[in-house]
Amino acid sequence: MTTARIDADRETLVIGGSGPRPSAGTLSGARAGVTATITGGGKTWKATFPLRTSRWGAAELPLPAGSTASRSRVPI
Repeated sequence: MTTARIDADRETLVIGGSGPRPSAGTLSGARAGVTATITGGGKTWKATFPLRTSRWGAAELPLPAGSTASRSRVPI
């Protein structure tokens, strides 16, 4: 089972699941990308992606609109 939700208070995308814990997760678009913080490791796991990022050392801004891909790496 995999779930996805937006945490508006923390401005994050939270993807949760069961089974093997991903070793890494990225959310990337044409102009910006972020790396997930992955927690858990028993029967369930959670990948939390920030929805704001800093580009070129400037202040944090929301991720640009447009197509975005989510990728995860699961150990074999």
